[in-house]
Amino acid sequence: MAFEKGLLILMTMLLLLAATSVSAEEKSADQWQFDTTVYLWGATMKMHTPAGDPVMINFGTILKNLDFAAMATFNARKDKFSMLADVIYMDLSDSI
Repeated sequence: MAFEKGLLILMTMLLLLAATSVSAEEKSADQWQFDTTVYLWGATMKMHTPAGDPVMINFGTILKNLDFAAMATFNARKDKFSMLADVIYMDLSDSI
């Protein structure tokens, strides 16, 4: 339980740090501008087995079995062109 609380506190601090925008200098529209955002997203999983039985996994269960997770957005802009990458990786395991 202490691990989950520590992980939640760490993720919250990272989220707050990422939400703070710091710009050293203003760039013109013809220069490349880059943004990166790290975030946390909680969800519940609802699905059906191949036999048709419903399965629901709540966020607390997912957090208990979470080995690693990374979520980030990368954005590059220049003039009227823009590229965006939204990456989510999650590694879950259970011994059932």
